[in-house]
Amino acid sequence: MNFKNATLWAVLSWIFIFVEVTILMFVPFIASRLWLYYGLYYVISALLVGYCAYSYFKIENKSSLIKGLVLGLWFILIGSILDLAITIPLFVKSFTFYYQPSLWIGFGIGILVCGIVGMHLNKKL
Repeated sequence: MNFKNATLWAVLSWIFIFVEVTILMFVPFIASRLWLYYGLYYVISALLVGYCAYSYFKIENKSSLIKGLVLGLWFILIGSILDLAITIPLFVKSFTFYYQPSLWIGFGIGILVCGIVGMHLNKKL
C-alpha cells in the first residue's frame, strides 16, 4: 500500500462525507425524516468512498479484494483521527459519537465498498 496516496484519498473521503453530512443535516425535509436521512447518507457515502477507492487504485494500478479491505480500514483509521481532532472537539463535543450504531454501519459499508472496488478493478487492471 502506498500510504501517502492512501492517506490523501482517505482525507478526501472524510472531507466529502463531512460536507455530505453537513448538507443533509441542514435540509429540513431530509433531517426531519431519519429513514430518508440515513438512506441518503449511506448511499451517497458509499458512492463517495467508492470514488476515492477507485481513484486510489487507478493511481496504484494494482488491486484486489484484500487490498480493498485494507484500504477501507485505512480510510476508517484516518477518518477517525480527523473526527477525534476536528469533528468531536469542534462540533459534537462528546465521545458518545462513537457509540452510534449508524456510524459503525457506515464504517462497515465503507470497508465493503473499498473491497468491492478493489476486487472489481483487479479484473480490469
